[in-house]
Amino acid sequence: MNMIVESMTYEDICRDYDRIHDIYFTRLINKLDRDGQEINKIKRIVRKKGKPENLVFTYTYKVDLTTTFYALVIVPNYNCLNNQGPIINTFITYRNRFGLNLIFRGGPLDNEYIIAYDHFFRRFMERSLKQEMPIENAMCQFVANNSNFALMPCPSKKYPKNVMGITSDVVVFAELVAPKVTLMKTCITRDMLHDDQKIPAEVLDINVDLLAEFRAFILQRMMNGATGQLKYYDFY
Repeated sequence: MNMIVESMTYEDICRDYDRIHDIYFTRLINKLDRDGQEINKIKRIVRKKGKPENLVFTYTYKVDLTTTFYALVIVPNYNCLNNQGPIINTFITYRNRFGLNLIFRGGPLDNEYIIAYDHFFRRFMERSLKQEMPIENAMCQFVANNSNFALMPCPSKKYPKNVMGITSDVVVFAELVAPKVTLMKTCITRDMLHDDQKIPAEVLDINVDLLAEFRAFILQRMMNGATGQLKYYDFY
């Protein structure tokens, strides 16, 4: 398995992400065996906290000196955990000259990639979270709370590959840097939008609402269907 290095193209980084994800997601699934010690430990913690909703447990695997695999194990509620298992959102961080960067995969066919540099999460802390924290924590908060994610092209003469996105928390400005690879450059809150940006944002908000409805439908299916299988639902 190759390390993610400075000279790689965006497509190469995505292929490396796929290889890393396959290895470490399998390890995580084995660790979270339905009747195993780890899932029983999570159940005890959830019960001890009074069966709250949307608890997030973070698991990390060090791939090499500059690369880490993250899994956010999300418990919507105790019944969902007990009947079906948790939701798992995953991403990988890697370091280069831009600092600590993140990559994750999603979309309808699970074949679209989002990359975000250190700068994006500095702006996320400043403009949305309104607080400083370790950048790894900001990444976890972003992925855990912004899984409803919609993008649309917003080209200009100077930047024909510009993309605008909406998440639950922020408006994202990005660029399509390769087929199915979007680089998130910065973000603002909705109240920071200029007038000419508000209509595209409203259109994207409709898509986010539809994604939220789909997510709720999937969660309901998970809670009702006690199949005993741990499923990986990737939302963005």
